[in-house]
Amino acid sequence: MVAAEGLPIQVCCRVLDVSESGYYACRSRPPSARSLRHAWLTEKIQQLHAASRGVYGARRVHAELTLGNGLIVAHGTVEMLMRREGIQGLPGSRRERPVAQVPTAADPRSSTLTPTSVLRRLLEPGQFTSWACTRRPRGPGWSFRWAP
Repeated sequence: MVAAEGLPIQVCCRVLDVSESGYYACRSRPPSARSLRHAWLTEKIQQLHAASRGVYGARRVHAELTLGNGLIVAHGTVEMLMRREGIQGLPGSRRERPVAQVPTAADPRSSTLTPTSVLRRLLEPGQFTSWACTRRPRGPGWSFRWAP
């Protein structure tokens, strides 16, 4: 790459603080196992992305590689390789998600005892309106107790 641009190798090595022998050794060295695996994974990712008509993003491609093909690959590796190749999936659906109309027991919003409802019940006419706060040290913090 340096020689292709017509730059002197001695100057480039001096600027990059690399020895000339290290530069020439790197040129003649075969590709590492990691770079070969990344090249192979990049081809697989491009095939999966094309098969999904460009819809799948990093999460789905990772799921397809691990669950569908049985490969052991990290999610961050899939993200990095997709970013290097400029591959992106389509954004999620913009439609509104349906909301359950009837609250269920598992729904946290179905509780009838909310802080607002408790305060309304306590501050009804004829109830106590003056409260006292007791502060006690508990573990790393404080415990507060409100009583009429």
